[in-house]
Amino acid sequence: MRTITLLLAILTCWSGALAQSEISIVPKPVKMTVSGGEFTLSAKTVIVADAALAKVLKDDLSPATGYDLKNATSGGDNSIVVTLEAKLADKIGSEGYTLSVTKRGVTIRAAAEAGAFYGIQTLRQLLPSEIYANKKVESVAWTVPCVEITDRPRFEWRGMHLDVARHYMPTDFIRMRRISRSSKSMVWPREPIRSRSGFKADWSNQSRQPSADR
Repeated sequence: MRTITLLLAILTCWSGALAQSEISIVPKPVKMTVSGGEFTLSAKTVIVADAALAKVLKDDLSPATGYDLKNATSGGDNSIVVTLEAKLADKIGSEGYTLSVTKRGVTIRAAAEAGAFYGIQTLRQLLPSEIYANKKVESVAWTVPCVEITDRPRFEWRGMHLDVARHYMPTDFIRMRRISRSSKSMVWPREPIRSRSGFKADWSNQSRQPSADR
């Protein structure tokens, strides 16, 4: 009897580890627990968040799904709720977040907008990869596995190096790299855009100006 109980415990642990290994999130969260089931994003899903975060969700989810997600004042079944709670700063910092996905809906909690933004990017990674398309994708089930995630950055400065002074690249490529950087919770690009020859790029429409050869 003890042997059977031990085997069942081992199988339970193994199946849980296997479920987590099948979910790939970059960067790897501090803590993630996978449970059975999934949430399905649909045209009837509503967003409960302030205007700025609701816009981020719509901009990230609507192009590929084709859904015109509506705002609501309260959560419930089939909703994505994003809340800002200053008291969470003591536990997860200003860039941390918690993400809870159940069959009923999604809840993202953070102390500040930065953490909520990263939580939204993690939600996006949990969806099928077609979610990154910039136009509507047909015949895709927009499902999210039921998980409980707690995450916060290990390092204050996180970024990537892109040497456009010595390796010229189209501006569209650079802009897409900047978008990809933010979706992976990186906060600062190292992009030397000047190297004596006077190479210049127009960043007037960007929210943050890259420094030159830091």
